[in-house]
Amino acid sequence: MIEFDIQKESLDHMLDSLGKKTTKEVLRRSINDTAKYARKNLQDEATKTYAIKKGSFNKAMGMKKATYSNLEAVITASGHPNELKSFKVSPASYSTGEDRPSIVKAKVLNKSRMKGLQTGDIKAFIVKFKSGHVTIAQRVRSKRLPVRVLYSPSIPVMLGNENRVYGKIQPDVYKYLQDKIKVYTDQALEGRL
Repeated sequence: MIEFDIQKESLDHMLDSLGKKTTKEVLRRSINDTAKYARKNLQDEATKTYAIKKGSFNKAMGMKKATYSNLEAVITASGHPNELKSFKVSPASYSTGEDRPSIVKAKVLNKSRMKGLQTGDIKAFIVKFKSGHVTIAQRVRSKRLPVRVLYSPSIPVMLGNENRVYGKIQPDVYKYLQDKIKVYTDQALEGRL
């Protein structure tokens, strides 16, 4: 969770120079702008780190804006583990017969190399179910059935990774918040807010 506190001394100084209503407006605008900035940066950093499309993050993330009565913006991420097929996979399409590959490879992290999906002598394969859904599966045992679909981390887990995503953007987001507070405070002092 990314949290930033504004020092009481600086808030008291703003209240003295701007008034309570204007101070709340400055903070509300600053917080909401920063939340939009943080959401975009979380998506960008996650797509740099993980081999998944940006749209997946966009769909999974929501944002609740700050109001006068609640000067807090909340960015949420929800979702189940992603099917491995959502990531970089080779081959990317379903094929049968002679066109079928000997081994399916995949990677979750952009910086890692493609890895063959095989546990012992049981290989993963691209399957097309009766519903038309195409995914990567692997047999549970050497028998033909049952099969299990292969999954990777969920969007919330990827975004919440301190070392790979939000931990990297946190200092930049804090600086952005401080800059926005200064910009809106200057506008309020000049009567443009």
